[in-house]
Amino acid sequence: MKRIKYKNTTNNINEIIRIPEYYKDNLKINKEDSFFIGTYVFLNDYLPNTLNRSPNTIISYRNCLRILKIFIEKTTGECFFNLKVKDATRNLMLLFLKSIDEGGCITATRNQRLAGLKTYAKFMIGINFELADFLYCNILSIPMATAIKPEVGWIKREALQCIFEQTPENSKGRRDKIIMMLMYETAARASEILDLKPANKNQALI
Repeated sequence: MKRIKYKNTTNNINEIIRIPEYYKDNLKINKEDSFFIGTYVFLNDYLPNTLNRSPNTIISYRNCLRILKIFIEKTTGECFFNLKVKDATRNLMLLFLKSIDEGGCITATRNQRLAGLKTYAKFMIGINFELADFLYCNILSIPMATAIKPEVGWIKREALQCIFEQTPENSKGRRDKIIMMLMYETAARASEILDLKPANKNQALI
């Protein structure tokens, strides 16, 4: 018999096995169980506490599973919870991704939904390693679509300085100027800047 070689499609293989023992003791997932049986632990414990994912990533993965729920009910005409793990075939997942494309979403959104499915599949493998072969063939092996990266435009330093100078000379103006300068110097996202708290300050830089 020819030996099948599986290609590693994840940059962090440890994500597949980083499952605390109490998950395995208190949560059982088999092929006959509902595909959605582990969503509560996945979203509320595994993502924030084990993988340390950001709130925005968790919201994205929650939306992925919610959209999959709607797709399952629309496609099968049955309650989404009736979908068993063994029914989560590659063809079904590809149809789900196709519905995202046809819904007018860009390729990056499609890939984001697929990333959510793959992370959930790795979570289930961590609970029951016997699912590894099935979930690899049907979910983890689905490739990301090639997205055309938009050309990034750059603001000249003179133009940026002009923007900084438009802030009014009051407390709110100084606040806005500091935020813009901090974003420029650190390349941080607006949400990351807004999430900063006094406890996050680096004393060495003050």
